[in-house]
Amino acid sequence: MIKEINKSEIKQALDLVNKVFAEFVAVDYSERGNKSFNDYLKIKYDEVTNDVQTGHKRIWGYYENGEIIGVIATSAL
Repeated sequence: MIKEINKSEIKQALDLVNKVFAEFVAVDYSERGNKSFNDYLKIKYDEVTNDVQTGHKRIWGYYENGEIIGVIATSAL
């Protein structure tokens, strides 16, 4: 099922982004690059939450058995 995620699900969605990065992309980055990406996601949490609340971003999750297993976002800018 695909549905727009709500504020309480943003952390879960960003955690999935981080998990996918770690599994498929991180191997091609240096230790510093991996740290930068992780730090970036932590910083982006507040920004993404605000953007979702103001309508500047919309994020959808693909759910299976109640768990987000896919994420896509669009910007209204």
